[in-house]
Amino acid sequence: MIEQINFAKTKRESKTRREYFLLKTYDVVSVDNVDYLIKKKKVNIDDVIYIVAHEDLYDFIYDIHISTGHGGRDKLINALAHKYSIPRPAIQYFLTTCSFLDVIKCEILPFFLGLIWVGRKFQHIEEVEDAIEHFSRENYIKLWKRDCRKISSSRVLKQIKPELMYYEVRYACIHGGRSYKKKVFQNVLDGSEPCRFYIQFRVDSTGDNLEIKGMNLSHNHVIIAGD
Repeated sequence: MIEQINFAKTKRESKTRREYFLLKTYDVVSVDNVDYLIKKKKVNIDDVIYIVAHEDLYDFIYDIHISTGHGGRDKLINALAHKYSIPRPAIQYFLTTCSFLDVIKCEILPFFLGLIWVGRKFQHIEEVEDAIEHFSRENYIKLWKRDCRKISSSRVLKQIKPELMYYEVRYACIHGGRSYKKKVFQNVLDGSEPCRFYIQFRVDSTGDNLEIKGMNLSHNHVIIAGD
């Protein structure tokens, strides 16, 4: 890409759309006769942000990771933000390779249960969503709704309070599920078994509450504080 940008700079005939894009987005600086790719400055006082080549990503992230005391995602992003342009998925994937973090997370990050336990009842779907959001935030995990049965589509004969919205709903770890995977986690999963974490809700016998009927709080992947 450096060669393409240098060529586009000196090109006299009409430039291609890609060349215009490269010149607008990137620039090349020379330090000790070595060319480096950087983000194009909008104004002269902007910091110089280096674009890191794919083959150098691991070494750059590793050095910053060690210098921040095995810092998590947020620490790495903050440390890198003002000097290097590195994709977040690369940082996330790197953190899964750190065995030191595996030990830390297992030893000092117990589950915060909050309002989540088997038998707990909720009178409104919004109460459920608030409890799940709080639980997810405190435990540095992401949950998504799956295997849902809305009241309108269920064949249950008993009267169910409409505020519950669902007859049955399961919240699963975003690392689990069927074929669904957010792009940011595709490298992290890397073909491993889906995470089996879930929290299952179902309408109770009265039809007035969504009750936690079961849950599996075990993960098969590293949990990074600050995610």
